[in-house]
Amino acid sequence: MENILNPTSIILHMINAAILFVAVYFLLYKPVRKFMTGRSERIAAQLNEAQEIKNESEKALSESRIKTLDADRNAVDTIEKSAVQAQKNAGAIISDAENKAEQIISRAHDEAGRIMKETRESMEAEAAGLAVAIAAKILEREVNAEDNRNIIEKFLSEVRHKGETRKDND
Repeated sequence: MENILNPTSIILHMINAAILFVAVYFLLYKPVRKFMTGRSERIAAQLNEAQEIKNESEKALSESRIKTLDADRNAVDTIEKSAVQAQKNAGAIISDAENKAEQIISRAHDEAGRIMKETRESMEAEAAGLAVAIAAKILEREVNAEDNRNIIEKFLSEVRHKGETRKDND
């Protein structure tokens, strides 16, 4: 046991321990520390990169939301403009249809007037023809006052009857 408590032995053990610490420091601690520092730097770089990507994605997301809102506003504006244009077009179509209807009605009135005029002229021609026929019958035979009255009444009733028939047809 004396060897254990021997001061040379203690100093040698201390020197051995110091050399072992220095050897462990240079052989293990320094490379492990270098590895750990590098790893920490890589992790920090990855975290920074991830943070930058997150910030960029948030920025892109906000920009896309703004663009979506702008697109929605543009779509609403386009729809409103289309509705206004459709209203204008509908008004123009209705106005055009009303004008055409008025033209058709005007032509129909003109045509009805023309037909009425032709009918009157036809009736006048028939009346003249009947008057000539009556005159011819009167001249063919001798007619007394009563026969003359009967012929005139018959003529007038025929003219009235034909006039009423044509009014009903119009």
